[in-house]
Amino acid sequence: MSTPDRLPASGGAVFERILDRALDSPEVSQALRRHAGRATREDLRARALAARETITAAAGVEYQDYLELKGASAQHDESAASRSAGGILPVLAVFVPSLSAMAGAVFLVFGYGLRALDQARHIGDALVTAGAVAAVVAVGSGVADLIWLLVAAARNRSSTGHADHGGRDPRVRQAWDAWQAALLERGMVPFLLGLLEQKHMAEEAVRSAHEAAAGGAGADGDNPGSPGFIGPTPPRLR
Repeated sequence: MSTPDRLPASGGAVFERILDRALDSPEVSQALRRHAGRATREDLRARALAARETITAAAGVEYQDYLELKGASAQHDESAASRSAGGILPVLAVFVPSLSAMAGAVFLVFGYGLRALDQARHIGDALVTAGAVAAVVAVGSGVADLIWLLVAAARNRSSTGHADHGGRDPRVRQAWDAWQAALLERGMVPFLLGLLEQKHMAEEAVRSAHEAAAGGAGADGDNPGSPGFIGPTPPRLR
């Protein structure tokens, strides 16, 4: 089970986009120039991607706020959609085309059947006319239903495209922006600067060790700073 401050699998693209912003920030760019040769942009990017969970934990509070607001907004949208779908229009959209088609078929069958009888020809003509009208109504309502479905599908795709930042809810959008800012300022940039500082300190420690080793290359007895130094050898008496 994932923790609240952990991004879902689909958040990888968002994480990489914010990581690129951090690498392009003035602080990290200046640090890369100052420590030229110690690390490259590609090295920092690879290390940050490997430490994704550690970095996102720095903005866990903002991400939790975003998730809570997003969930509340989604419940509100679902309840509003269910209320709008509970009216009489969806019922009419289902029954009008089918009933019109059935009525048109019945009228046409009986109308053409009565036309065959000379004494009931006028009734047959009326039924044929009614059947044609019912067929036109069925076709028109079917086309209207198709248009309505296409519009609803387009709205759903639009809502899905904005699902990561809360769609049309400004509060969720603000929470999304606040999380990205916190991830950049408290997660990405300090992590990258810390990597560069660690490399600098490690190289300084290695250089100091090499200098100490070079300074102590002589024998312990001849090095005044060594524990075995005993001073100059006194001359022997004849």
